[in-house]
Amino acid sequence: MLELDWQLPYDPDKITNQQLVDDWRLFVAAIANLDNGIDEPYTEPEIYVIAVACAKEIAKRVHAGNMIFTIAKDRDDAYEKFIAKIKNKLELWELVSLTESKQLKTNPQDEEALAPVNPSGVELGEEITLEELKKYFKSFYRTKPYISLIGGICNCGKTKGDIDFFINALQRDIATEFRIIRMFPKNYWPRFKFIYPDDEMHPGKFTNHLDIFNEKIDAISSPELVLMSAPKKVELFKFAKLLKPAHGRYKGEVYTVDNLIEIVNSKPEWYEKKIVINVKYDGIHCRADHSKEGRVVVWTEEGNKIESKLPTIVSELKKICKDHDVVIVGELESWKKGKHQARQLTTAIIHTKGIHEEEKSLKFNIFDCLYYK
Repeated sequence: MLELDWQLPYDPDKITNQQLVDDWRLFVAAIANLDNGIDEPYTEPEIYVIAVACAKEIAKRVHAGNMIFTIAKDRDDAYEKFIAKIKNKLELWELVSLTESKQLKTNPQDEEALAPVNPSGVELGEEITLEELKKYFKSFYRTKPYISLIGGICNCGKTKGDIDFFINALQRDIATEFRIIRMFPKNYWPRFKFIYPDDEMHPGKFTNHLDIFNEKIDAISSPELVLMSAPKKVELFKFAKLLKPAHGRYKGEVYTVDNLIEIVNSKPEWYEKKIVINVKYDGIHCRADHSKEGRVVVWTEEGNKIESKLPTIVSELKKICKDHDVVIVGELESWKKGKHQARQLTTAIIHTKGIHEEEKSLKFNIFDCLYYK
């Protein structure tokens, strides 16, 4: 159980920036504990009510330039659940102020490798080649118009109130909202409202309006085949997906020490070859490449380069790998006074602007050397 001492009703307007950040971390930890059956002095609904108030206050201060805060992009399951519930209670400008992300939709190439496609073996007609198929793909409009400006500013030509956008979509399009508000100065953001066809509180386009965007599906002019299979060899400074198990031996099985012992005991030949066990703490799976000329690149498992955030580790790698081409993989972990810290701190360090003040707390726990020359 965490030591939580929030006073109800929670009034974030009266507390410091650092306390807001500390409270935010405690919200995530408290939700994770409740999910794991650990009692907390507050119920889950109570925590979320307080967390939303905290998020809104942080967003207000960030928007005004009075606070620096960014929600981490690399999140564990508990954090993902927490963010998913919080963001539905926030205005889009508040969410943008908290994330400051360049994009909200992920690139399909950044997702986990797809499952193999197994042909059915059933012939449905003549053989069609990939090149033949590609020539049929053309751009087309999906929705015309997709976004319209509505409300008082269209009826009167000016407004001191909200600026309303009507988005013709069946569900909320956060990525499009994000792109729209980014076109304007920050002082406009709190006035923007986004209306959808299923909004019972707003009739949509019923008076003067200005159609401003169509939704177009734009065909790639020269599409290239992306191979998702594992690379045949490791190449220096050429990123490839890091190997990572998706689940246990059976679907939905939770990893346990007993399961590991059972597997090892069923393989007596492993004892003959000797077994090496790496200690792994919760952190960020990374790959580091070093050339004999002294160049260092560090990637996260998503392929993001982070060496500029890790001057201490880069310096150590240059000493260890001097005069050699080396590719290693391991876990980036945060430690303080001999104690492992939560993954959220590691994530915060690599996503901060500039070099985080606690960067030196990071250690690179190396598992494997994939290439050495």
